[in-house]
Amino acid sequence: MMPAISETPIGATVVQTVNARELHAFLENRDHFATWIKDRIRVYGFAEGVDFTTYSAVSEKGGRPSVEYALTIDTAKELAMVERNARGREARRYFIDCERRAKAAAPAVPQTLPEALRLAADLAEKVTQQAEAIAVLEPRAAALDTLAETEGTFCTRDAAKALAMPEKDLRAYLAGNGWIYRRARNEPWCARAERLSAGLMRTKVIPVETGSGKPWNRPQARITSRGLALLATRLGKPVPPEAQSHLSLTASERRQSC
Repeated sequence: MMPAISETPIGATVVQTVNARELHAFLENRDHFATWIKDRIRVYGFAEGVDFTTYSAVSEKGGRPSVEYALTIDTAKELAMVERNARGREARRYFIDCERRAKAAAPAVPQTLPEALRLAADLAEKVTQQAEAIAVLEPRAAALDTLAETEGTFCTRDAAKALAMPEKDLRAYLAGNGWIYRRARNEPWCARAERLSAGLMRTKVIPVETGSGKPWNRPQARITSRGLALLATRLGKPVPPEAQSHLSLTASERRQSC
């Protein structure tokens, strides 16, 4: 199957990326994955933070975390090309098509002063609308925060302790399996909408004072007791006492939620 396209922070920007392990499998290269990717990085001079980034991931079966490589589209395209086989050519055409579609979907750059002024006015209007929406939603967020606290939720550190595993491994699993995400490397992790809807996670808003003294509401992704029970099942861990009441999750619910 052709490797999926994701969005990953590399350097200071979020770019389209490809999982190197998936690309290696598609190319049907006979070398061991770790040997293949390390050799390609060395031979072709790819730089971490520019051409790729690495992260740890834990498989659904548990075990030791693996090192994964997120490649930029340009890097993936070059790796496909140097395979010099039908699979490599097919992957290269696929990546070129992905780039073409991404460029077509990008907003048009203003070519004249009136166009630039119109764009600036539109952006200013959107900022005003967002500020008004935030003013309305903040009290609702506070109410949801209180509800989440009374029902009992866990930050990733407490959840990792309950599951008897390192916090970084749990966070890698959550990020790699569609539970949490973040827009940039230095921004906080957020719960994905589908996990919130399923009652597996909640968002807690924490008031933070910035260096300039201006208050800022920092979101914190938290795992519910139901989510903790499901994670224990998926990771092959004993279900913590805090989540025992959710052992009745059906097999269908487990498949749909992970």
